[in-house]
Amino acid sequence: LLNRPPTASLPPLGEAHILEPACTLEELQDLAAGSSPAVARQETVLERSEAERALARIGYYPELMVGVGYRIRDAVAMDPVSGEDFWSFSLGFDVPLFTASRQRHLVDYTEADLLVAEARLTQLRNEVAQKIFNLYRRYETLRERLRLYEEEVLPLAKMSLEAAVSGYSAGEINLTSLLTSQRLLFDRELEYFRILHEYHTVLAGIEYLVGGEVCISR
Repeated sequence: LLNRPPTASLPPLGEAHILEPACTLEELQDLAAGSSPAVARQETVLERSEAERALARIGYYPELMVGVGYRIRDAVAMDPVSGEDFWSFSLGFDVPLFTASRQRHLVDYTEADLLVAEARLTQLRNEVAQKIFNLYRRYETLRERLRLYEEEVLPLAKMSLEAAVSGYSAGEINLTSLLTSQRLLFDRELEYFRILHEYHTVLAGIEYLVGGEVCISR
């Protein structure tokens, strides 16, 4: 994928790029209420239901019918107008006297469908808000664990390895103790990056629910 020769050495790892939300929990929930993909889809469904109800209500009103015609006439004997062409106009009303019951059922159906769409939209907004709440709390827990590793766990493991290297050079400890200190540092670093991976996965979940980028570099 990277178009490298099989024998090429891997480049050294750079510093971890750590992100964090640029908004508070409440701001994230407010953003998601209007821009979450799931909420946006349901808002479209709600708009369609409102349009269908409005269309069903129009059926209660008389339907106005207007017609315009033009007729070409041939001149024939005894024709009082001598074959003159003429325009004709018509105007009528289709009054729904016998379809009111059927129309009422249609309106009731569309209103019920609209209530379902409104309830579903409210439910989705609540679900998205709860998911963001859970992810944000997990983000705070992982952020604290990262801080603990950065400020305490990793520095102590590095100091322990440095002390072991010095002790081994002075002949105070054996090779097994040195390798144990080195493995301990490796395990701590591996755990740190595992936490960092979960940390960014949680932030990606928040951005998915919100429907856009909301994170900045720490």
